[in-house]
Amino acid sequence: MCEINRVVLSGRLVCDPDLRELPDGGPVCFLRLAFPTESRMPGGARGREGYLDVIVLGSRARRIARYLYLGRGVVVQGGLASECWEEGEGPEREAVGVLAERVCFMGSRPLGARALQRRAHA
Repeated sequence: MCEINRVVLSGRLVCDPDLRELPDGGPVCFLRLAFPTESRMPGGARGREGYLDVIVLGSRARRIARYLYLGRGVVVQGGLASECWEEGEGPEREAVGVLAERVCFMGSRPLGARALQRRAHA
């Protein structure tokens, strides 16, 4: 049996990237991506957006955090990853996200004040 775990998504960031350090000192960047759903509602109204968490590891994480910002379009290639945990005595919870292997910036967008300030300090 052939098992394939590949994802290719395009969308816009719903918040600025969150760059953190792993316990071993390596960088990790968390992104939240909004992507359009293709469903059509009765009367021609478009469906709502979907949201997915994206994790970028390694040296790319620092570049991603430096150049991406809220509203920027991206294409993400990678695989699905899931995490399970328990909160107190409640049921087990699960989250599914994308472990990115490649993140490509899409198009250009006028830079906001936050992005300009970030570039000035770089």
